[in-house]
Amino acid sequence: MLRAVGVLDERSIAPGEYMTGRKFVHFPDFTNEKYEENHPFERDLRAFKGNAPLILAIGHLQKAKGIMTLAELALNSSSSHLKFAFVGEGRLKRGTLRSVVKLLRNKPNVLFKLGRIPDGVAYNACIHASDILFAAYHDFAHSSNTLTKAAVFERPVIVSDGHLMAERTRKYRLGEIVKQKDPESALEGIIRITNDYQGWVSRNKPEWNTYRQLHSTAQMKCAFASLLSAYGLG
Repeated sequence: MLRAVGVLDERSIAPGEYMTGRKFVHFPDFTNEKYEENHPFERDLRAFKGNAPLILAIGHLQKAKGIMTLAELALNSSSSHLKFAFVGEGRLKRGTLRSVVKLLRNKPNVLFKLGRIPDGVAYNACIHASDILFAAYHDFAHSSNTLTKAAVFERPVIVSDGHLMAERTRKYRLGEIVKQKDPESALEGIIRITNDYQGWVSRNKPEWNTYRQLHSTAQMKCAFASLLSAYGLG
């Protein structure tokens, strides 16, 4: 007999328990936190960005992840002082990624590092080299460990308004919330951070450590213990 349910979206706990009479347990969206200094991926990105702020899109480079939005804002003359990196894999022969590469291939402030990211260490090296994580996804209502990565490495995020990522970003002050599919709004959010990074941190006081602890492997153990206790196994 079902007695408990584990969920990633904390918003479903109260209604779920009300409708089912079962215990709902929030599971953290934890991530690999391993980091190695002087990783080749980080060296490449730091050499590319120089002293400019680096905006990073990483992972599966597809339309739903907002890469066309990032491409359009990278074309804006107001973003010429910024650096942009697209790191990860996608369909280069056709589709959105091909369009992005075609638009930006001659821009000196844009870097493409395309292909499968070999492991979590390389992934984390890219995040450590960046200044802002771009996560203004399209119609994405779910949890994402991009926020956990951002909290681990203390990097502000750009997220689209209207869904769970925006709610968490707003609650823990993890970055800037922008209009979905709106390059100008996204650029404004980026500039609010990069114009005075330390000032932005001082004003917003992001709760990176709190968020990191809430979405940690230690918290996962607690969540499992809570599930087991519902079955009298704890």
